[in-house]
Amino acid sequence: MATGHIGDGLIDGEVLQVRCTPVDGYAIDNLDQPSAVLECFVATEDNGDGTMRGYDYNATVNWVTGQFSYGFGSP
Repeated sequence: MATGHIGDGLIDGEVLQVRCTPVDGYAIDNLDQPSAVLECFVATEDNGDGTMRGYDYNATVNWVTGQFSYGFGSP
């Protein structure tokens, strides 16, 4: 999605790194939960000091149905 946003000119830079972590209350490895919500950070610029600049994305995965959705911004 971020690559498409760059191509469309919605965001600047190139995808350097993507990091997704479960939102509080969700766990990727807990198969008793039917779904998980993830907040993702897409780094598009290396600040040169060990930090990155970029954009927030989100994803929801339903482990029961195998369906997922994702979007721009925080969950």
